[in-house]
Amino acid sequence: MNKVLTSKRVQQALRSESDPKSAVILRRFFKTCKGEYGEGDVFWGIKVPVQRRMARTFRDLPILEVETLLQSPV
Repeated sequence: MNKVLTSKRVQQALRSESDPKSAVILRRFFKTCKGEYGEGDVFWGIKVPVQRRMARTFRDLPILEVETLLQSPV
């Protein structure tokens, strides 16, 4: 990737691949309602093959940008 790698670019890429319909199904499956074991978990409905592709794309993300992502609520 010839663009500068930033946490903002990662978040934009994730948003562009999100699938609200899948996210609803995943929230139900992982029981994310109040009092359930997955309470507070956030799902964007991004399929595993897409996640793997993104991981390869952003594998050289600087560690400070990774730390920024880890502090993000989503």
